[in-house]
Amino acid sequence: MKTMKYMLPLCGLIILIGSCGRQHDSSNDISPAPLIRSVSTGYDGKAVIGKPVVVEGYNFGHDIASNEILLGVGLETEHISPTEVSEGRLVFVAPEINGTSIAMRVASGGKESSEFILEYDRVRCDSVLLYRNAKVTKLREGVTWTNIYDTWEGSIRSINLVEIELSETNRIAIACPLANTQTSVQCLENGAFLGVNGSYFSHTYVKVDGQVIQPGKDQGVNAFMHDGVFTIDDNVPAIGYIGTNERASQLPNMNIMCCGPLLMTNDVPRIMVDHSHNTTTHPRTGVGITKEGRLLLVTVDGRFPEKAVGMSTTLFTRLFDALGAEHALNLDGGGSTTLWIEGYGIVNHPCDERNWDDPVERKIGSIIYLK
Repeated sequence: MKTMKYMLPLCGLIILIGSCGRQHDSSNDISPAPLIRSVSTGYDGKAVIGKPVVVEGYNFGHDIASNEILLGVGLETEHISPTEVSEGRLVFVAPEINGTSIAMRVASGGKESSEFILEYDRVRCDSVLLYRNAKVTKLREGVTWTNIYDTWEGSIRSINLVEIELSETNRIAIACPLANTQTSVQCLENGAFLGVNGSYFSHTYVKVDGQVIQPGKDQGVNAFMHDGVFTIDDNVPAIGYIGTNERASQLPNMNIMCCGPLLMTNDVPRIMVDHSHNTTTHPRTGVGITKEGRLLLVTVDGRFPEKAVGMSTTLFTRLFDALGAEHALNLDGGGSTTLWIEGYGIVNHPCDERNWDDPVERKIGSIIYLK
């Protein structure tokens, strides 16, 4: 009887322990997995680096600690904590990724949602990445100079951008002397406030103030090198397709510079001809016009393997797209690429002598300048 007396409480204890174990057995957890209903960003549903992404759905945890955003798959998965949590709603900040889309899931309570492909807005992301360490200087009213020296698309880039709001005091012009001289010399001779090198020497058609300075030539020159045209009339610039120097000569505009390749028109990037001029990473100079009518003068340094590698024309087009251009035209590049600013001198790194700190200017055929 004593044995039975002590065995009964012991059995009860065993039963209690067993029932507790069953109560907390996760294998019997029937709580549903998170479900993503919609994703919004404020940018047509596409993510932008550093901007909030809003996820709406069901079965999320009730606080930040009980939710995770999983981006990527396998060992590449990145775990991100939301910044805000409310009933059926999570908010997180879009991180930098490789590529233009990534698999996304929500994890809560040990369970994961189905996969959602989060698309990134490449143009806006490019703009964020380019400007994150940029140095912006206001040169005068309506004129800013931005210097970018940072890694973009896997390589070190040295980029200079001048953005101009054209007005009575900010007037744009073309110069083309009879003899080739340096960009700085041409700027000084024309009373310029700043300027960049222009087109390909005598290969392209140039007209200044109604006078044809050089007729250009269509034979023996790659057609894409003069498929675009930059014009100025009454301080209103335009960029478009022209095809040949001969067609450019038939235009009525007072100021004309033929060059190429044409990079983009009407906000649509053009497909580049498969040629080493376009595919190789060279120094580049270009001119663009934004939707608001602002003029962009851009230089990209290159041929300095440890400091700046240049760009292909396809990547140069992406750069103009990220800078907000609606139309853009590639100008002469390579050793010709030069930006001169009054009071600063040459602000980029012309490459002919491969001297980063004490660059030597090349004599060039023409310039685009701000008076």
